This record gives sequence, C-alpha cells and structure tokens, in this order.
Amino acid sequence: MSNLFQDIRYSFRTLAQKPGFTAIAVLTLALGIGAATTMFSVVDTVLLRPLPFPSQNQLLHANGKFAKSDDAGVSPPDFADYRANARTLQQFAAIGYLTGVVNITGGDQPVQVQSQIVSWNFFQALGIPPLLGRDFIADDEKQFEPAVAILGNGIWKRDFGADPGIIGRKVTIDGQSITIVGVLSADVPSISHSEVWMPLPMENPGMNVRQAHFLAVIARMKPGVDVNQARAELDTIAGNIAAQHPDTNKTWSLRVMPLSAFIVGDTRKALLLLLGAVILLLLIGCANVANLLLARATSRRKEIAIRSALGAGRWRIARQMLTESLILSIAGGAFGIFSAVWSVAGLAALAPSTLPRINEIQVNWTVLAFAVGISLVTGILFGLAPALRGTHVDPGPAMKEGARNATQSSRLLDRLLVIAQVALSVVLMIGAGLFVRTLQHLWSVNMGYERDNVLMFSVDAKLAGYPPDRAATVYREILQRLQVLPDVRSASASIVRPVDDQFYLIDRIEEVDGCQLADRDAINVAWNAMSPGYFSTVATPILLGRDFDPRDKEIAPPVVIVNESLARRAFPGQNPIGHRLGPATVVGVVKDALYGGAREQPRPVLYHPLFQHGRDQEYRWGFVSFELRYRSAANLLDQARREIASVDRNLPVFLAKTLRQQSAQSLLRERLLATVSSFFGGLALLLACLGLYGLMAYAVARRAGEIGIRMALGARRDHILWLVLRETLWLTLAGIAAGLPLALWAARYTKSLLFGIESADPLTIASTITLLIGVAAFAGYVPARRALRVDPMASLRCE
Repeated sequence: MSNLFQDIRYSFRTLAQKPGFTAIAVLTLALGIGAATTMFSVVDTVLLRPLPFPSQNQLLHANGKFAKSDDAGVSPPDFADYRANARTLQQFAAIGYLTGVVNITGGDQPVQVQSQIVSWNFFQALGIPPLLGRDFIADDEKQFEPAVAILGNGIWKRDFGADPGIIGRKVTIDGQSITIVGVLSADVPSISHSEVWMPLPMENPGMNVRQAHFLAVIARMKPGVDVNQARAELDTIAGNIAAQHPDTNKTWSLRVMPLSAFIVGDTRKALLLLLGAVILLLLIGCANVANLLLARATSRRKEIAIRSALGAGRWRIARQMLTESLILSIAGGAFGIFSAVWSVAGLAALAPSTLPRINEIQVNWTVLAFAVGISLVTGILFGLAPALRGTHVDPGPAMKEGARNATQSSRLLDRLLVIAQVALSVVLMIGAGLFVRTLQHLWSVNMGYERDNVLMFSVDAKLAGYPPDRAATVYREILQRLQVLPDVRSASASIVRPVDDQFYLIDRIEEVDGCQLADRDAINVAWNAMSPGYFSTVATPILLGRDFDPRDKEIAPPVVIVNESLARRAFPGQNPIGHRLGPATVVGVVKDALYGGAREQPRPVLYHPLFQHGRDQEYRWGFVSFELRYRSAANLLDQARREIASVDRNLPVFLAKTLRQQSAQSLLRERLLATVSSFFGGLALLLACLGLYGLMAYAVARRAGEIGIRMALGARRDHILWLVLRETLWLTLAGIAAGLPLALWAARYTKSLLFGIESADPLTIASTITLLIGVAAFAGYVPARRALRVDPMASLRCE
C-alpha cells in the first residue's frame, strides 16, 4: 500500500507538470465515457431493466391477426370469448387501443387528461393494487356507459391534492356523473399515459360488433406455462370462434408475444446500433489517449532509464505508468458521469415520445457501476501499451544525449493505433451518413399533400357537454367563422388530420354497384370524413370528378370520394365516377396521400362528407380537427381561439401545430438516429484527426535533425512538405481500406432502419472518404508547415 500511495502521489505530480497533455487526455476520455454512459442509461431502461410489474415474465400482449395484417385490434365479443375459454392464463384483460381526452370537473378546477377504457381485471393482470379504494369488479362492466372510474397516482396528487377522501366522490367526466372508486398505487406509462381509467361498458350496443377491433389484450400466464403453450391454446380458441362466426372470423387469430417484447418493439435495433456506435467512439478515444501516452513514454525514456539503473524493476515501472493511466481514466469517468446526467435529460427531450419508458430513463446505480467499470477498463486498455513500452528501455543507450528516442517497432505501434482510429471513424461516419440520407429521403417523399402554411388544431364539443346531435351544428358554425378570417385562404374540418398516429379508421367494403362481394374479395379500407374544401386546404389534387360541396348535406343521397388505390382495386380499368360503394355514390377520385407517415405504402381510402357521415355514425366522431391554409401565421391561432370562444368559451382547443411540425414529429425516431449518429461521427472524425495530427507532430519533432540535414543538402520546400503529407495520407488510406469492409458489414444491420437507399450507398461512401481525406490532409498540413521552419544549421551543429 505504501508503494501504491507513492505511485499515486508521483502520478499526480507528473500529470500536473503537463497540464495541456492531462487536459486533452481527460477531455477525450470524458467525451467517450460520457456518451457511452448516456446511451447505456437508455439501453438499461428500455431493454435491460424489468418492467415495473410483479412476475413480468408471465405477462403477454396479444393483438388481432388477419390473413393480410398482423396488427389489428380485438373486438369486444371476441375478447369475451377468449376470456371465457382460456385455461392456461390467470388473467385475460383488455385495454382500448385509442386514448381520449376528457374534461373532469369536481376537483379544485377543471382538468383535461387522457382516459382509457379497460376490462375489469386489467390492473389485476398487471399486478397493480389500488393505493386507495378498490379495483374494478366484474359488475362494473355490466353498464351501458361507465359509471365508475379509477384515478392514476399522478393526477390524484397533482389535481386532487392527494386527498384520501376522494373515494366515493362523484366527478363529472364529459358531462357524465362518475364515481371515483379507487386510486392506483402507481401509473403505467410503459403501457399508457392515461390518468383516468374506466371499465368497458359491455352492455353498450357498440360492444357487440365483431368487426369493431379496438381492443388490445394484456394476459398473465399461470405458473409453469410458457408462451408457446398459451399461443397454442389461443389458436385453438380462435379456430372455435371462426367455426361459430365464419363471416367475421374466418381468417382471424391472435398474435401473441411477451409484453416486454411488445413494449420495446422496433426500437431495440436502433438503440443497440447507437450503443455500438458509442462504444466504437470510446475505442477511438482510447486509441487517441494511448497514442498520447506512447509519445509521452518515448519522451520519458531517460527518466525510465535512470529509474531502472537505480534498481526499479520492470513491474514497478509498469505499475507506475498504469497508475497514471488509471488516474486519467477515473478523472475522465468522473467528468463523463457528470456530463451524462445532463445528457440524459437532453436525450429524453430530443427522443420521440414513442420511445418506450422514456420517462424512466435516468442515471441510476446500475449506470454508475457501468461508468466506473468502463472507466477502469479503458484506463487499462489505453495504458497497457505505454506501460509495456516503458519496461523495454535499455538504460545505457537511453541515457546518452544523442540516442534515438524511438525504435522501429514503437513507430509501428503508433501507426497501427492511428490506422485503427481512422478505420473505426469510417464505420461511424458511414453509419451517420446513411441515417442522414434516410431522413432526407423520408422528408422528400411526396405525401400527397403540402406541408407548408397549414395550421391544425382540434376541438371536442363533447368535452363542453354537447350531445352528438348538437356537435355537428357547433362544428359547422366554427368552420364558417374560421373561413372568413382575413389571414385564412381556406379552412376545413376533418375527423383525422394528416400524419396522425391514430390513422387509419378501418372499414370494409362488401358491396360494389349493388353486387355483394365474396368474403375473400371484400376490400378493407381506411376512411376519413371531411368538410368541403378539405382537399384544397391540404393541397391534395382531385384527379377525377368533384370535391364535396354544400349539396352533400345530411338529407342528401350519400356520396363518397375514393383515392387512386381504392379506385384501381374496386373499379379496375373503369372510371369510378357514378359507381356505388355500398349505398354511397362515388363523386371524385383524389391522389393517394400517406396519412400514416412517409414509410407507409398507399392503401385504399374512402372519404365521406363530414356532416353527412355523422348522420348515421355519431359514435365515431370523437373530436374534430380544423385545418387552416394561411397567408400569414402571425397571431392566427389566437384569432382562431377568439372565434371559437365566441361560439362557446367552454370549447377546449388542443393539439395545435402546423402540418410541417406534425410531419417533422412523425420522423422523430429517424431524426434522433441521424442527429446522435452524426454527433458520434463528428466526434470520431475529430478524434481521428487529432490522432493523426499528434502522430505527425511527434514525427516531425523526432525527425527534426533529419529534416534539417535534408534541407542543408538542398531539399526543396515542396519535397519536405510532401514528405510529411505522404505519411499522413498513407495512414489515412490504410485506415479507410481497413474500415470500409467493416463499415459495409455493419451497415447490413441498419437495413430495416433505412429508406430510399441501400446499406452500401455509393454517395455516402464516397462522401465519407472524401471528407476524411480532406480533414486528414489538413491535420497533416500543420505539422508539415512546422517542418519547413526547421533550422538546417542547428541540425548540423547537433549532429
């Protein structure tokens, strides 16, 4: 221990004598360790940490599976049949796919929060007991409308003052009197951000439709049952239901997976890729610091030789140098952890809201242990080579004034480390280029509408207590007022706005021109309903026929507009205008629009007149979105709010954003990948070029005598310049040659995340190589210019 303390004291004294070197080494390590700690905190939370539910390995998620789709909801009648017949499951529970914003009065002040309907045993399946009151019971489902509710823990504390007397209190939710029967012990943001929970009203007629697929399933297996057994039983039940109801369930089953796998979804690959990228960045930083220490070890050859001559053994010298390396790594780790705490908060703000468990990401003890461990490992990793070099010093030659300070083998190790830095930089830069190009391609996709100069917001009349039969009148009056605003070129209303994560509402066409289609020929379509002028507001071209107009009112014959995909499917080779789909006549054909996002393929879509469609399907309305194509955006939202308040000041306005903002929000995952990978690629490029600069600066200093003699013998300046640049470019090209195959191999794993380009994109590869060579040439040019200032006479006198 006495020797250890001596090593530590001497290391601090030695490092303090070279503050520039120490600062660069610590900063380099802090960047790498901080980035690695930040990414590991995300991976730990999303991929490694168990879900916050008891026996989470027993939990399953299930959704509907059609012959042509693996992602559909479950209808209430199907859910009831599964729940009644499943024997391998302790609990078979349901949750509504869509959340709704509700207005709650009865507390200190009105609040608007998300709500969701669930089966009575939902919280039992998750293993979340109530903190106050009771859980739902089976009788709560036997209602036409929900009569009771359970509050989330957050809203109880925030908006009800953590009042223990809340149990049994009646509150008004969307104009309906509801009794609060419980408060959750914990919210469930990993599954839903809802804060008010109500039971499925199974007695409602809307719950008897087998084609109304709006539920997802959360199930808990019995002890000793595995996923395959549960899946086999559910498949058997699906076959029995299909035999009893062939018209709706002939090709129907459930897709079953562990709940943890469902929550993670397709983010696993993206997070692992970013974690791999940051580990490569850390390796580049280690190689850089190792090069700095190797150069420093070479300059300390005389010191090491004297210590050896005085009796210090090789292990004692190696231990001293490893101690210095570990002190550097621990200091870098400390700064890295500090930066990670801030970076995690920034990353959570930058990450898409769809990132699973985003609110749980933090630097916890597991992450701290990872940071400490990786600090120690990196200290040994980059300190091993300098320590070994320091033990192979011959005291005799090293103590001679004119002895050469490096051997050929040590120069080879320096170069190999720089080549490794360049190779790893190639991998990160090509990966970043692929993600940036993917984002560019997605943003340039023709979505079928124009993003610019469109403001959107939503209004829900039922939150102000309006019944469905009066909601249409309110929406019509609002639309008329918005259309005459001076800054508005056109205004419209629709049920689903462009780039909506709740699109599409699903329907099924079973009759064309009065002819009933066979079950296999029925057309599954998405649908939307909008006011006249919608297509001109969002700039979707009408290809044939006409737009909706005031003639298409409630009492008029039903009409529809179809998109190109539906026209080709329902009327191949024909003009659809005048044909009928069900009871409605086709009056127009519009260009395909990608409402679900830039990655989606065009699908058949059926458009209804908003007010005519609500005549028979009021339960489908929900809130209405208004779209304004504007001349000037200055104070436009405030103007719109005033007009809505003039209709009814209790009408809530929410989800206000421009179409460009909503389009950008739909690409948050791709933007995160492009931004973070570009940051890592830029750091890798910087570190690699610093490594090249350091190596060439050291080489110029070491060869100052040789360069002076060359100049004394008549070497031209351009020859000396090329002498240094040639080695820089050779090292860079060697690194590119080594890194390119590795980058192409790694890029294969990004294929599912790319769009519009191949993993071996020639433009990305060429751009990376060109940028790297250009920056490397600049990094070598500065030491080369320094070589031109060598004094030939001083070199001759030294020799």
